[in-house]
Amino acid sequence: MLLTTIALIAITLYAGWRQMRPTTLNSAADLYKLPAILVGVGLLYVHSWMPRNAVEGAVLTLSLVLAVAVGVARGRLARVWQDQNGIWQTQGTKATLTLWALLIAAKCAIGFTTAALGMTHASGPDLGEVLTFIGISLAASAAVIARRTLRTTAHAHSAA
Repeated sequence: MLLTTIALIAITLYAGWRQMRPTTLNSAADLYKLPAILVGVGLLYVHSWMPRNAVEGAVLTLSLVLAVAVGVARGRLARVWQDQNGIWQTQGTKATLTLWALLIAAKCAIGFTTAALGMTHASGPDLGEVLTFIGISLAASAAVIARRTLRTTAHAHSAA
């Protein structure tokens, strides 16, 4: 459990730090690298976090809906601009970082609460589940940012 906690803290801090740095978007793939890695690693542990009953299924569904909703909000609130060379850049804001922290806190609270109430087989948040959950949230954010940049680029080309 200690190793899992340390890994979760490290991954959360890295992803939070990463989103606050300006990121060059050479292609849509740039947005999806980290989410793909996180989901991929999370799915390696799928045997330990797949729902075993209706309550666990509902908790997982709630977590996924929350991840996507916060990801979409973060994608809308992220700063997106073109540099002097026309290259797209993106960067998180205080609002996106706050949403990120609230999302992680909510996920941990859901995991610990359901475990404490005996509603799930886990003793708290599972590393694989949290990695998948974070990856899905980042992917939702990436999809919104990709749409924002593509729509703006398409609009600029049609106006020319």
